[in-house]
Amino acid sequence: MIGCSIPKNFVNRVLNIAVSLCFAANSTSSFSLRSGLPRVTANIFKVAPPAPAAREQMQIGEMAGLLQLFDRAAQHLRNPAIVLNVPHTETTLRITRAGQSAAVPGSLNVLDNTQVSPRTGRRRWYGRVTRAGVFEMAPNATPLMAVRLHDLAADPVRVAAEHGRLTGNCCFCNRSLEDERSTAVGYGPVCAGHYGLPWGDRAPVAQPQRQQVEDDVEAFERLSR
Repeated sequence: MIGCSIPKNFVNRVLNIAVSLCFAANSTSSFSLRSGLPRVTANIFKVAPPAPAAREQMQIGEMAGLLQLFDRAAQHLRNPAIVLNVPHTETTLRITRAGQSAAVPGSLNVLDNTQVSPRTGRRRWYGRVTRAGVFEMAPNATPLMAVRLHDLAADPVRVAAEHGRLTGNCCFCNRSLEDERSTAVGYGPVCAGHYGLPWGDRAPVAQPQRQQVEDDVEAFERLSR
């Protein structure tokens, strides 16, 4: 058996290294042999948590008209919103603008119009549309929602008013429309004033063809593959 000798200062060097690592990893001002070494070992072999998965994104289009609609309404309302049905589904969206304390201020939140908890007012969140027109989709969002948002960005007044005409509820405040002129345009006179829109002399707008919507969905699914 071959003998070997350990330098006298080897143990001290190891302990000094351990103390240095403990200070760097834990930002602590004290160290003990019993508690410090296990913490150093744990920090050395700690596995970093996995990075969150990136959200699927879709380009919605030019946002200027939609953002201007919210800008005008914000002069009169604290929390302006657009209520929007999604064709071929039972989902109704509620589009609101994120405040200054939100993760992305000024973006548009895409929510479910039905409250998950009436007591707290919490709603299911489907994602956000940035001011650059990118729909950052939550896992529960669908391609049909993206298509509907694309149409909304292209012609906010026409598409939002479709919801009012189809459901009989205002596309902004979601209250029942009782006047024929309100039903014709999809919103009432009060909301027309808040959002800076004409009312009473606006002709009904032709509904989009179903085939065009289905073609848009197929195109989106091909791009997502």
